Amino acid sequence: MKSPLIGFNRTNLWRVPSDEHGVYVFWGGPNKICVYVGKAERMSLQDRLRAHYNGTHNDILSQWIKSSVPLMFHYEVIDDQSYITRLEKERIWQLSPLANKQLTKPKE
Repeated sequence: MKSPLIGFNRTNLWRVPSDEHGVYVFWGGPNKICVYVGKAERMSLQDRLRAHYNGTHNDILSQWIKSSVPLMFHYEVIDDQSYITRLEKERIWQLSPLANKQLTKPKE
């Protein structure tokens, strides 16, 4: 299941599933530039996105979060946790996000 685009703010984070895992994508600005692709494998999607909101390890994503530029996100719920890392790599390859360092083509 893929969510619609959602504004990245504290209120909307409570609308993210607290018991599901998967992949999420941050989009920034009026042109919806792909900023970051991440995964929620050990944490739920809600917990992982809340962790970003409260302080992220990624300097580029942190700058976007702190800026006044509108930041949106969507997520994909993945039932098979063994597929999450592969899907994250595929999305990084497809979308070329600004804040991800890992841009190698995923293995088939």
